[in-house]
Amino acid sequence: MKRRRVLESLVFRVVAATLLVMVLAGKRYYPITIGVPVIGFTVALLISTASILAVGFVIASIVPTARFAQPFGVLILYPLPVICVVVAVL
Repeated sequence: MKRRRVLESLVFRVVAATLLVMVLAGKRYYPITIGVPVIGFTVALLISTASILAVGFVIASIVPTARFAQPFGVLILYPLPVICVVVAVL
């Protein structure tokens, strides 16, 4: 159990360090100010992640096994981008 936590911690640190290096390199080599709303994007990302997780938890609570949950997830989650585009256009 302890070995797994050490591995998870190591993976998290490597991913965080890589992300930091990418952001710093991007700022260094592409110093373009675009004016992106970072706070709004972060809030939208957190809300969308929470909603997708909530849909997954609902499917997991209804369906008895993971084998049966996959088709339900496909039926629910794959049409969502199309529905979002249709709603955005209207």
